Amino acid sequence: MGDAQNQAIIATADDAVLAKLSCVERGYYDDPFITAMARGASSASGLSTPDLPLRIPLRYSNHSNRVQFSSSGQLRLDKHNWPLSSGSARKIASSVEGRIGGGARMSRFPPASSTEPIIRRGTHARVAAIDQTIRAFLSQATGAEKQVVILGAGRDTIYLRYLFGYLQSYDKNPKQMKESHDDMQIEMVQTESIVKWYEVDHPSVIFEKARSWLPGCIPEGYTYQCTQIIGRDENSTAKSYSIRISEENAGDANGCSSATDRDCYHLIGHDLRLPPSEMFKILSRHGYDSSNPTLFVFECVMMYLPDDISRDLLRFIAISVKESSSPTATNPFVAVVIYDPIPCNDRFGQVMLQNMQKRGIVGKRISRHNRTNESTEDDDNQDSPLSLEKTQTLSDQLAKLIQSGFDIAVGCHMMDAFEHGIVSIEERRQSARCEMLDELEEFVLLMKHYCLVVGVRSCDSDLGDCSSRKDNLAGVQLCSVGEKSPVGFKEGYCTVVRKYD
Repeated sequence: MGDAQNQAIIATADDAVLAKLSCVERGYYDDPFITAMARGASSASGLSTPDLPLRIPLRYSNHSNRVQFSSSGQLRLDKHNWPLSSGSARKIASSVEGRIGGGARMSRFPPASSTEPIIRRGTHARVAAIDQTIRAFLSQATGAEKQVVILGAGRDTIYLRYLFGYLQSYDKNPKQMKESHDDMQIEMVQTESIVKWYEVDHPSVIFEKARSWLPGCIPEGYTYQCTQIIGRDENSTAKSYSIRISEENAGDANGCSSATDRDCYHLIGHDLRLPPSEMFKILSRHGYDSSNPTLFVFECVMMYLPDDISRDLLRFIAISVKESSSPTATNPFVAVVIYDPIPCNDRFGQVMLQNMQKRGIVGKRISRHNRTNESTEDDDNQDSPLSLEKTQTLSDQLAKLIQSGFDIAVGCHMMDAFEHGIVSIEERRQSARCEMLDELEEFVLLMKHYCLVVGVRSCDSDLGDCSSRKDNLAGVQLCSVGEKSPVGFKEGYCTVVRKYD
């Protein structure tokens, strides 16, 4: 894959954060960290946000167009309010390109403010679906420790929202959908179980996130500690970090001083096109345990990987789960959630692919030198289509998981997710309250070209099929359908595929 194509894919992290920033500005959902995380992000058109100083969000209200900042510490500046400008809406045809990459094309105004309503509503549904799947996993997984691995994390703020209580369900979290205009103090939420949180992305992205983006997101009264972890067999250019965010008066005992601190937040610099064994080797240095229940999150990430490499990665994830040696431990499982476009082999899908080609992401021969870190002249003569080109329907996505070794997979297109249970009634009402949506037919068409898929593997491949065992109930339940589905999949509005069907 050439440098230009690499950069085009890496840049989609900016598209995604700008689309989410636009949603937060309009009040679709609460994320007091997104403005700081989006600092310096550029849209697909090459325009960027204003070059804001590094600032720390202290109080936030989703009914205000301003975020208040406060100073405290080395990286923090004086209080400052940034009034957000509004941009004019664009037609759906001119925004499809940005939507595929997770963002939107931007005008001369601050990019997030110029995203059109149809893109904001789709982005909000994307955030709501991923949030709900993570909540479902955390509620179903038993045991003292759980793990979440965000692949292709980019400028994602989901760990910060989890840490400070913005990822809770609507009926339990007073921060979300807050009707008061009063400022709100950001406070860390205490949890009974330990959740190890890992984010994996290209080393250049992880370096920027650890050193530049994250420090600007830390609320007043909390400290940010970043420790680089280098393995003995790792070259000096590799980037992986253990992060500790703690209250300022917590003392040195809470510092993140080693890779074995089990409740640290970890940033892993790794090109996902490299052999997955290399990624798991780095994860293990950061305390990753294959015997703990684990969720891998692919949010608009699988689409950019060469199809054969994406299958290798899924197979490695499926066989990675191991039985615990502890006699009191419950049987582990590994789950994946995939949010991706599905071109569906129709005209609209063709437009999606054409727009990706304009951005230099698909439609070219991709060299496979990344698997060996060596390139040859013959590499350019090898076809390696992206997953987006090969996995064009919901059925393709489900079959891919089963073929990769997962016991069960369930999925639906995003219009069904939006209307039938995964996106909650309150979230849909909030979308409607935020702004009118005139392009209803276009919205339905767009949403039917995206899908949410969940797959579960309940045991090591050497142990055979154990998905029916009672101690695997938590993993299997994640893919259940009906009123008791923790994710929200409904009968008649999703498809289920099992390994032995």
